[in-house]
Amino acid sequence: MKKNIVGHMATPKESARSRFRQLNILPRIICLLLALVIWLIIVNLEARNEAHDQSETVQTEERA
Repeated sequence: MKKNIVGHMATPKESARSRFRQLNILPRIICLLLALVIWLIIVNLEARNEAHDQSETVQTEERA
């Protein structure tokens, strides 16, 4: 650490890189993408189950 004119210790100035690290951009993007993938999987599974249930209903009505 450097001393200023009066002799007090001066805190080092933050660089742009350190400010970027404080924002935690990369972990936030990874978390957002992971949440999006999980959401798409869940929605796709529910759509398959609904389509499967409807096709079973149609088949049973045709047999009767």
